[in-house]
Amino acid sequence: MAAKRILIVNPDPTVSRQMTGALERNGYTNFSVCADGDAALTEIEADPPALIIADVNAPVMDGWQLCRILRSEEYRRFNDVPILLISTSYRDATAVRLAAEVGSFALLQVPFEEEDFVDLVSTQLAPATVSRDKKDLLTPQRNVLIVDDDASITKVLEHCLKREDYDVRIARNGEEAMAVIEEREPSLVLLDYKMPKMDGMAVLEWARRHHPDIVFVMMTAHGDEALAVDLMRAGAYDYIKKPFHIRDIPPICENALNVHNMRRIHSQFLEHIAAAQASERKFEALFKSAGEGILISDGETGRVLDANPTFHDLFGYKRDELLGTNVAAIDASGAFSAAAQGRKAMEGVACTKRDGSIFYADITSSVLEQEDRKVVQSIVRNITERKQLENALHENAEKLKEQNVRLRELDKLKTDFLNTVSHELRTPLTSIQWSIDSLDAFVSEQEQSKVDTLLNILKDDTNRLANLIQDLLNFSRIEAGQLQIDKRPIDVADPLHRIIEETRAITDAKHVLIQTDIADSMPKASADPEKLRQVVSNLIGNAIKYSGGKASIVVIGARYRPPPVDAIEISVGDNGIGIAEEDRERIFDKFYRVSRKEVSGVPGTGLGLAIAKSIVEAHGGQVWVESDLGKGSRFVFTLPVAQTRSEEPV
Repeated sequence: MAAKRILIVNPDPTVSRQMTGALERNGYTNFSVCADGDAALTEIEADPPALIIADVNAPVMDGWQLCRILRSEEYRRFNDVPILLISTSYRDATAVRLAAEVGSFALLQVPFEEEDFVDLVSTQLAPATVSRDKKDLLTPQRNVLIVDDDASITKVLEHCLKREDYDVRIARNGEEAMAVIEEREPSLVLLDYKMPKMDGMAVLEWARRHHPDIVFVMMTAHGDEALAVDLMRAGAYDYIKKPFHIRDIPPICENALNVHNMRRIHSQFLEHIAAAQASERKFEALFKSAGEGILISDGETGRVLDANPTFHDLFGYKRDELLGTNVAAIDASGAFSAAAQGRKAMEGVACTKRDGSIFYADITSSVLEQEDRKVVQSIVRNITERKQLENALHENAEKLKEQNVRLRELDKLKTDFLNTVSHELRTPLTSIQWSIDSLDAFVSEQEQSKVDTLLNILKDDTNRLANLIQDLLNFSRIEAGQLQIDKRPIDVADPLHRIIEETRAITDAKHVLIQTDIADSMPKASADPEKLRQVVSNLIGNAIKYSGGKASIVVIGARYRPPPVDAIEISVGDNGIGIAEEDRERIFDKFYRVSRKEVSGVPGTGLGLAIAKSIVEAHGGQVWVESDLGKGSRFVFTLPVAQTRSEEPV
């Protein structure tokens, strides 16, 4: 089985893989694949395969055309190569006649069941087991059954018929005769009329119902002309009266065999007629119900010979308006005229309907060589919706491209504006801070407490403005791709403890309890200490701001996460108001502020978490939040573990 090569002609890699996989699973390993019929024909001429499996919609040269070529006189050396056609177009499974006409032994629909596919392949590649009667219908089968309870008669008849090259079997009674008939169905039965248990008439009547092609010659020693007539009416071909002369037997048997052969030929002729009529009906159904338009025209004159209803609907013509019309008058694109000149496939053709409107189609054509003329078959697949979708996608892509350019311009304007505003604000802000610090020298002791209150307000607002400016500057650097990260191996415990001490004054004033959960003996992280301080300070500040006015606890943790994570994980948790699920999805977005009433008075720009996220990701880490509404939040980020080599700034 493996030595017989199979050639697959299919442009779809998915279908080709399905077929080759099915073949391999069933022991067929010698196969090759071509994407189109033209390449396949070249390969066939170089190395003829044992079986060809071709797609009816293959490009350049489709399966129909490949079949016709390989069955032509010019390629007669390939006439006997079996061809299996496959199709995704004809879903009603009625393409049998067309497949048979072009020389394929079967047409298989895609998708297919693997068992059906392998069965079709096996029937063509398995060793042939053709019986004698299939080889030559005109050669009578010489199988004879002798049924008689008299051993001396059966012995004489057997000896006589074997000399005439008959294959002889013997049965002693009616029951044995029925068993032999069921097993091998002989061509001729010499049947004794009188037998024990079951007489010849009963066997004859049974056989006429179940095996009508068998010829019976009756034998009896106790009969007259009336019995002979009854036997003939029951279905016997002839009648031999005992005792008989042995020389009379061969001519009777030869005549009977000729009758059997004629019956067999007649039966098979009727079967072929029935099959042809069924195929005709299937082809008619295929032609009428096909989802694609089908046009059949004369290859020499260009006259329309036939068209299916789908073609009529596509082009807006009635049947009687098309028949006899020249194809050039149907469509100005010239696609059907080009088909007669050998143009086999045309994609995206703009076709004109009778009312002048346009639709788009893929047109595949094939030329059929008939006895006295050339016939062109064109299959028209309407792709107007696909074409419209492609055009719409192209237009949308152009619009998106224009919008992207505009957005980049606006983004640059925004970044430039932030840089300018931030720098312009910083200068007067510095002057304001210096002036506030200088006021203490000019205020009398009596007015000191009142001035201190005003100065504290000024300092708080000035600090808020300074933080805002710093956030804007940091954000503009990130947006401009100018964020500098000076990574080096560091022990994260040290900067975390320093950050806690730096914020001690604020946490004490806000009555916030700081707790730590920092693991011992962690590997060093690859990080920028200053940027790490900025991220953690931001998270601690948020934890304090969103405490909800109750006694707050902030937990700062750090631990090593082994592979596959292999990173230092740092977290800042609180027991504050928590974050709703819909806000958690956007909490790290630029300028996003939670809109709940509990935080309506909390100052901020909505940039802190976005900046923190950018810094963490620039380190190669990840950041996320875990929160339950009303129970607090836990912000977590990771830093990569430092490698043995020195770290380079990024």
